[in-house]
Amino acid sequence: MGGRVIHRVLLWVGFALIASAQPVERQTILRSIALNGANLQNGEWDSLAIAPTDTLSLAYACRCPPSPTPLLFRIALRRLEDNRQQERSLGVDSVLYTNLPEGSYRFTVQAFAPAEGWYAKPVSLSFSVNAEAAQQWKERWKQRQKATALSSETAQPSASPHVQAGDGWTWLLLASGAAGTILLLLGFLTWYRLTIRRKLAMKARQAASSNAISRAEYDSLLGENSRLKAELQNLRGQISALEARSRYLQQENKTLREQVERLSAKQEELLQLQEQKDTLFAMLVHDIKNPALIIRSLVELLRSYDLSAQEQQQIINDIVETTSRIVELSQEISRILALEAELLQLNLQPVDIPTLIQSVAHQNKPLAERKSIALLQEIEPGLPLIPADPQRIEEVLDNLVSNAIKYSPHGATAIIRAYVREGRMHIEVEDNGLGMSEEDVRNAFQRGARLSAQPTGGEPSSGLGLWIVKRLVEAHHGHVRIRSTLGKGTTVHVELPLQPSALPEPV
Repeated sequence: MGGRVIHRVLLWVGFALIASAQPVERQTILRSIALNGANLQNGEWDSLAIAPTDTLSLAYACRCPPSPTPLLFRIALRRLEDNRQQERSLGVDSVLYTNLPEGSYRFTVQAFAPAEGWYAKPVSLSFSVNAEAAQQWKERWKQRQKATALSSETAQPSASPHVQAGDGWTWLLLASGAAGTILLLLGFLTWYRLTIRRKLAMKARQAASSNAISRAEYDSLLGENSRLKAELQNLRGQISALEARSRYLQQENKTLREQVERLSAKQEELLQLQEQKDTLFAMLVHDIKNPALIIRSLVELLRSYDLSAQEQQQIINDIVETTSRIVELSQEISRILALEAELLQLNLQPVDIPTLIQSVAHQNKPLAERKSIALLQEIEPGLPLIPADPQRIEEVLDNLVSNAIKYSPHGATAIIRAYVREGRMHIEVEDNGLGMSEEDVRNAFQRGARLSAQPTGGEPSSGLGLWIVKRLVEAHHGHVRIRSTLGKGTTVHVELPLQPSALPEPV
């Protein structure tokens, strides 16, 4: 029976010798993990959760044969949510992390020897940074610690096996012989393993002397590597700056294109306005030329000596009337130039609309009486004062009333209304004259518009009255619109604000 035991021991020693002769696998290991200074057991590393304010200390090593050159450790910490990774190579065997943002992390460390050209198998640790999960993990850890302490206190020593007295000396001799044999074999195994290690170290030194670089060259390469990393980082910064500059230039280019397009549109609009202005002034010159020719003809008649005093007086009256028409056209030209040049100045002050309506009706009464037109006023009592320029509002009313008289037949009626609704002053001038077509209503406020309807008494019309009205009303932050039916008359409706805060600054 003792020979059988010795045979088994020899077989085990043989297997150990064969295993020890095999090359040792290089493996990076985690030696210890400490959370806030407290070491964690190996079984507690799984499902590790820490708080952002915790401090995590990781110690690592390399399970490999002794190396004649210093080892380096490549450590990487990757945040799994955004796949961002911090990677660096260190010559120390521990690293410390604190104030990590919340998320899931994977820590990886790998030992390597640059001079010998080998890399050990890496080791990884997964953990999470979450305040709530860290609190729960710490509670479980404390419970395990308490349970471990309690079990160690209550544990009883195991009973020793009973040895029979019989055959005691026989077993003692066999055990002594087996122990001596085992010690002899262990001594031989130790010597053999040391021999193998010396041979491997000698081969490593020979390989290092033939293939590796010197310490100074190694340090120089490390410095060059650091310099290249710095240059790479600098180049990345320059690339980022160039990309930002490119985006800025693209935005500026887009802005310039938009400005060019706006300028092109403005240029086209200016060309159209210039063309309209040329047409308008051609019409005005034509309208002035006709009265001037009439005055010339009337003056030539005055040169005749065979005219009676009554005839001469009639010619003088015609000259005065024609001259008034020329003056009126000249005034309209001045108003056009002022409005187009945006030189309009508003002299804002409290204005009594009923007083202005009465003044305008009185001024236009002679024109209405010539055509037997009834000029009526419908003014709501107790109208408040409004902030406006009285001269400009009077000009608006005069244009609207004179148009109502011009385009109404003999015996017609024109009505001027004024009332307040919904916090605004409303002014209407209504006539039952020729009316306007839908196209005329659309074009009525265009500068120099020639409408289909003609003045019923041969009065002059430049097509500027309603355009001037619209500019003056909008300068007061008001609105103007037209309701008209062809053959049934026209109503021009003006709205003006009652509060000065709604008015613009003087243009």
